[in-house]
Amino acid sequence: MNDASTRFALDQTGAATLLPESESDARLAELAESAVDLSAWTTEEGLRGATARELFDGYCRRLSALNVVIVRAYVSTQTLHPQWRGYGYTWRRDLNSVREQQYARGPVSREWLSSPFNALIERSRAGEKNPWLRRRLELGPDQRDFPALVDFYEAGATDYLCLAFAFGESGDPSHGTGVVYSFTTDRPGGFLADEIHLLRSTLPGLSLAMKAHAGYDIASGLLRTYLGNDAGSRVHSGAVERGTVDSLLSVLWYADLRGFTRISDVSSGAAIVHMLNDVFETLTAALRPRGGHVLKFIGDAMLATISFDEPDEKIACRRALDAAVEASSNLKARNLEREAAGLPFADVDIALHVGEVLYGNVGAADRLDFTVIGPAVNEVVRIERLCERLNRRILFSSRFAEAAGRCDGRLESLGKFELRGVGEHKEIFGLRLPPTVALQLGPA
Repeated sequence: MNDASTRFALDQTGAATLLPESESDARLAELAESAVDLSAWTTEEGLRGATARELFDGYCRRLSALNVVIVRAYVSTQTLHPQWRGYGYTWRRDLNSVREQQYARGPVSREWLSSPFNALIERSRAGEKNPWLRRRLELGPDQRDFPALVDFYEAGATDYLCLAFAFGESGDPSHGTGVVYSFTTDRPGGFLADEIHLLRSTLPGLSLAMKAHAGYDIASGLLRTYLGNDAGSRVHSGAVERGTVDSLLSVLWYADLRGFTRISDVSSGAAIVHMLNDVFETLTAALRPRGGHVLKFIGDAMLATISFDEPDEKIACRRALDAAVEASSNLKARNLEREAAGLPFADVDIALHVGEVLYGNVGAADRLDFTVIGPAVNEVVRIERLCERLNRRILFSSRFAEAAGRCDGRLESLGKFELRGVGEHKEIFGLRLPPTVALQLGPA
């Protein structure tokens, strides 16, 4: 490359000095060799399965080791996740490390619309392949035509590069099918032309490695979201063969909305969906910190498990009990808020049982479900059906009460009851009520 800017370097005082032709050629040869090394490194890291954070941090560190003066660098891409629209990583020279950001779903911010990234993506949408822009911030206000660039200049930056790489022929970096980068320097005179060439020649390889991680991350996130943390992790790890199941002993946690049909008959579809989301989030929030795994939402019902990870079964059972009590209490408070706001609300009944189930892939050749099956599942559903009859919000099987050691006297027997589809009458337990409440309820 014969651009005159390739013949500049920094002296010990930080000033730009003109290099002799031989030194310029040596610098060019060094950067060319570095481009090969950087590309090989990104390929190896991509094959290794390095995360986006590891890739970008390693890339920026290697640029710094090559005396490419970078004060700040940033990368961002979209993702497919119900909570997060995308993520980004900022590398800073003063920290020599990256900081991760996650961007919640919602309206596009004014800051984004007025950013160099948005301008670059518009060019990508217009058909320009791998667009990029450069702003020589120190050369005047016309080079600081985006609000972010004014901030960078005031912080001491002299030059700014922004680059976008789309994934696929019709890729759009703003819709999860591409990646955008920015680099700023505070070197007087800005980036050298050979450094820009180094970035433009090695970032496609980095983007491919980032794409590999993004694809893995998206698949993992979607499987966890739609199948649950445990089932999603198992499927992503290769448990995909139909008919492969494991025997699992765990707490079965089943919840169902009371009177849902009546409520749905008098409420709009949007209001019902909002109510269900509210209820399911409240239930799941109580299970998350206690090791609960939501297996599925079945219309207005929810099935979850809490595995016996500890040798003592009582620990898992007490976690399940605490989750049920917390969820029931929070739902009661939430229903008062929804009623005051004129929104539909529903009571929720919860049943807890302990049993052995088969856990794995069941279904058709081209449509599988990762689920639990067995008599214990049927039994916990039948126990929940007794809640309204017994005027209780939470019920427990005798097997749960036994495994939980009756939770130090917190559980009391309510008698034996017939469960449809279950061969013999089963003893059912409820939370021990204060005497005054028990008197008000009367005999079952």
